[in-house]
Amino acid sequence: MMGVAGIILRNQLFYIRKVLLTVFLTGLMMFIPIAAVVMTSHIKELAERPLQSLQTELILQNDRTGGKAEEIRTTGVIPPFNLQAFSLNTMRDKLKDIGEVRQYSSALVLWQFDLNNTRTIIALNTDEPQVGLRKIESFLMPGGRFFAGNAAREVILERHFARLYKHEVNSAFELADQQYTIAGIVDFKEQSNLSTASIFLPYETGLKLSGQKEPVVNQVYISLQSSSDMTAVSRKVESLFPGYSLITKDSLLKNLSSFNQFLYRFGSAFVLTILPVSLLLIVWILKIYRMDFRYQADVLRTLGWPKKDIFTWLLFDISVVAGAGLVLALILAVLLSNGLLPMLRNAPILDQGFKL
Repeated sequence: MMGVAGIILRNQLFYIRKVLLTVFLTGLMMFIPIAAVVMTSHIKELAERPLQSLQTELILQNDRTGGKAEEIRTTGVIPPFNLQAFSLNTMRDKLKDIGEVRQYSSALVLWQFDLNNTRTIIALNTDEPQVGLRKIESFLMPGGRFFAGNAAREVILERHFARLYKHEVNSAFELADQQYTIAGIVDFKEQSNLSTASIFLPYETGLKLSGQKEPVVNQVYISLQSSSDMTAVSRKVESLFPGYSLITKDSLLKNLSSFNQFLYRFGSAFVLTILPVSLLLIVWILKIYRMDFRYQADVLRTLGWPKKDIFTWLLFDISVVAGAGLVLALILAVLLSNGLLPMLRNAPILDQGFKL
């Protein structure tokens, strides 16, 4: 057996150009379905990562429509132009009746509109569980801490923003002509665009800063007992909050390219379509390869080789070529997964109402 294997390898080295071409084409055909699986998985990860990172299935908000130009403020700390604030207490009373809701947290999204330095601010309630943007507590960099309380005069800054303006933990930060202490710096790392905010505040501090008279929020992050409950809960939430909008992973798909949307929705079907085509092409390539060497079997028969040894020759020859092609396909898949796809990490951004 080993003697036959050695003869086969020496023969392949002798015809190295033909063998390498066959290996390359076979590997390429194997790589195509593998690449489709890798890319489909990557696109699904991108599309689902924002809400998964927030441990949230639904985001409730009340979009503002039909605003009049003369009513729009462009000074001070204000709610975004297209997010309508709604009562925090009313929201809590309605959501407590939905049994499928596991946890929820709220956010008051604010905007300091400045032609020279527009900044997005989010006020978070320290009494609420770590779902939604309250999860920034788990993304704090070493040396920082979460807010001491809902009325604390403290801020948490996003890492890129803090680095750009050289802000450090425990130093002073000026916002709307008032001084705050930087309690921590949050680093979202590869958790996608959880928020486009640069500054986070305790809830009551943000409420006071924006001049709100009543406790209001403009986004609610809802975590469910099971993701399978999403359709039923969506209907219940929509009936309790008529006219409001719900952000789900499906609604974030609009921020992906058309090709990525196609892979997200029909990726499995796409793989199942190209897999048999690739297999047929691999068989065809190997068949042509063996036809190039069909005279070798005749020579072996003339030399008196048993049919079993001739079959072993053919099997080993094809196995070496196919195995080398598979190794090439896996190498290309690793390069795709670890080389190219990490550069394509633009996930959908959560719509927090920053449109003019």
